[in-house]
Amino acid sequence: MLTLLAVWWFWITLVAVVVLIMCEATESPIAATITVVAGVLALQFVGGIDLWTYLKENPLGIIKMVGLYFGIGAGWCVTKWWLYALNRRDDYREQKEKFCKSHKLDDGIIPDDMKNAFRNSFHPYCLRNDYPPKVGKHKERIVRWIAYWPFSVIWTIIDDFVQRIAKSIYNLISSTLQRISDKVFEKDLIE
Repeated sequence: MLTLLAVWWFWITLVAVVVLIMCEATESPIAATITVVAGVLALQFVGGIDLWTYLKENPLGIIKMVGLYFGIGAGWCVTKWWLYALNRRDDYREQKEKFCKSHKLDDGIIPDDMKNAFRNSFHPYCLRNDYPPKVGKHKERIVRWIAYWPFSVIWTIIDDFVQRIAKSIYNLISSTLQRISDKVFEKDLIE
């Protein structure tokens, strides 16, 4: 019976972890909080673990664990903010490159009379005046990184790392891919 219970809890925990990672991926702090509360209630009432007694008997230990958890979360937040700023910088550079190319600005310098047009060229959902990102405009995101840092770490490794590798590979092979396209169409294009 104990083995069956352990297997059951393993799967419940695994599902909760996957849900929390998905909450991080979709930036859903409310769903993450509901998942954590449901998990704690399941431990208390279904798992037979008396959390209230443990809290009463170990207040100093709980305070230390909570302090450590949020301390690590704060440290992770600094790392995550740096990664976020790098991603926003890359987006900005890409947008600037597209703008310069479409306006035949070969030197990559946007003249003063075109700066407003450049700012307006960003996608509507993009915070045009958030370059560099303003911490105050990202409070919910930052709090989520601190509060749910273990899942943010996992998602960052999966998402950011894999995307950076894929972008690097793309940059390495894009000219070859373009040559293939050009070769395939060279006899068929009307000029």
